[in-house]
Amino acid sequence: MSSKDTKQQILDAAESLFIENGFHTTGVRHITELAGVNTAAINYHFGSKEKLLKAVVARRVNPLNRERLDMLDRELASADQEGRMPDVEALIRALVQPMVAHLAKNDAAGRFHLLAARVATDPDKKLKQIFHTLMETVIVRFSDAFQKSMPQVNPQAVSVRMVFCIGSVLHAIHYISETHQNDCLLSEGRYRPDLDQMTEHLIRFLVRGMEGR
Repeated sequence: MSSKDTKQQILDAAESLFIENGFHTTGVRHITELAGVNTAAINYHFGSKEKLLKAVVARRVNPLNRERLDMLDRELASADQEGRMPDVEALIRALVQPMVAHLAKNDAAGRFHLLAARVATDPDKKLKQIFHTLMETVIVRFSDAFQKSMPQVNPQAVSVRMVFCIGSVLHAIHYISETHQNDCLLSEGRYRPDLDQMTEHLIRFLVRGMEGR
């Protein structure tokens, strides 16, 4: 097995176990057994379990963030050409839709949101920092864009709403994943929610929250 293949095997095994059992419950031995490698391979490629987690998160988050920033740049360019403020809904869609698109694949990439939510909300500050570091550019760029779209809103209020927005997205994506794959039980009976419909509900909710309506 080549060095590249070994690294990929470790990342795949770690991601699967972190999603299933959480970071703290998963031991290095569990990862090496599933990946079919020895402990030295993890130390060689990643240095520690924490750095392995960062690599697992980065390989999923970085492509998502590139898609988000591409959509953001297109909206900002369009707004500039048309002489208008950036559209709040377009900005929200840029945040949400790349993640939903991956979720629809129903594979490891689609299930990654479970791990992202765990890392972002973990009491361990070192784990939270991993998520915040990887999301920093997105948070700053989108906060600036939302400020341009709502110049009448205090910048501090925009930042607070942005934090609530990201938290809502993480929770909602988890919920959407569960209900998209399983029946929901309401007073009217069981039904299988439509992914696109739930995404539109989420976007409308976030738009109103960002606008403070």
